Amino acid sequence: MAEIAISHLRKIYGTFTAVDDFTLNIADGEFVSILGPSGCGKTTLLRSIAGFFSVSSGEIRIGNAFAASSESRIHVPPEERNLGMVFQSYAVWPHMNVFDNVAYPLRIRKEPAAALREKVGSVLDLLKLTGSEEKYPSMMSGGQQQRIALGRALVMNPDALLLDEPLSNLDSKLREQMRFELKEIQRKLKLTILYVTHDQEEAMAVSDRIVLMNEGRIRQVDNPRDLYCRPKNLFSACFLGRSNKINGIVSAVSGNRVSLTTSFGAEVPLLAAQSSAPEEGVSATAVIRYENAELSALGSDDTVPACVVVGTYLGCYFLYEVETSFGEFVVHTDSSVTYHPGDEVFLRFTEAFIFKDED
Repeated sequence: MAEIAISHLRKIYGTFTAVDDFTLNIADGEFVSILGPSGCGKTTLLRSIAGFFSVSSGEIRIGNAFAASSESRIHVPPEERNLGMVFQSYAVWPHMNVFDNVAYPLRIRKEPAAALREKVGSVLDLLKLTGSEEKYPSMMSGGQQQRIALGRALVMNPDALLLDEPLSNLDSKLREQMRFELKEIQRKLKLTILYVTHDQEEAMAVSDRIVLMNEGRIRQVDNPRDLYCRPKNLFSACFLGRSNKINGIVSAVSGNRVSLTTSFGAEVPLLAAQSSAPEEGVSATAVIRYENAELSALGSDDTVPACVVVGTYLGCYFLYEVETSFGEFVVHTDSSVTYHPGDEVFLRFTEAFIFKDED
C-alpha cells in the first residue's frame, strides 16, 4: 500500500476550472472519501490521480514516485501507476465468467498460471464469490457484479484503490450491506482507499476522513463526526445533514445566545453551536438541522409561534412542516407526540450554525 500526496492540482478545460488548487495527503492505509454535489470536480480529481486525465498544473505522488508533475512534465500512464479502479457502472466483461473477469489484469501482466489461480482464488474467497467462478455477470446480482469489479481491482495488489461512486446503482439495503463489506475488506488488507461519492451517509459510514468539495475546491477536511458537528463554513453546514436556513441581521449576542432579526421583522432566538458567534449588526445566515428544532404546545421566551402545515410519519420519527412569520420550517420529532395540520404550536431551536454572509 502507499501514501498518495496531491499538491496544488488544477485541471482546466478551456475557460472552465474543474479542479482548483487541490492539496491533500492520504496516509498509507487510510480510507478517504471525496464528497460533494454533482459537478464539483470529484470524478475529474479521481481520474487525474488514476492517470486517465493529465493535470493542468500541480503534482501527484504515489508512494515515493511522481505519477504526475506539470513542472517536470511527468505523466505516468494509468497502467504503470499500480492503482486499482472501480467504476460506477461496474464495467465487468459480459462475455467472461467470474474467474476470467477477476483474472484479466493478471493475464495482461502475463502472470504464471499457478500464481494466477492462487491469487484469483484468494480474492474470490475474500469477496465471498467462491463457487461462482464459472458464472457469467448476467447470472449475478448487482451486488455480486460489484464484487467482481472490486475483485478485478484487488487481484493486482494495487498500491491504492480508487472507487468512483461504486454503490450508487445498488438498492438501499444492498448498498448498506456493501458499505460494511467494503470497510471490512479495507481493514483486513490495510488498503489505501480514495472513494468518490455524493452520498453523505455513505461517506460518513466508511471514511476515516472526508474531503468536502464544491466548485473544484476543498471546503473542509475532517473526520465524519467533526465535519457534521463542527462545520467551518456555510457550505459545509448546509451540505451535511438536512437543514433549514434563516437570513437576517444579528441584533443581540449574549454568550452563545443570539437574536437574529429577519427581513420580515421577526426576532428569532437562537443558540449558536460555535464557540464564538458573529458580532451584533452583521448580516448572517443561521443553519438549523431538522433534529435541532423542537415543537411544543407551550410557548416561552426562547420559542416562536408556528402553525403545523403537514406531518409525515416515517416509522420512529415524524417530519413536520410548520409555517412561521419568517417562512416554512421542517422539524424532526420522535413519534410519541402527534400534531395535526392547523395546530398552533411553538418552535424552539436547540442549536444553530451561524455564519456571516461573506463566509
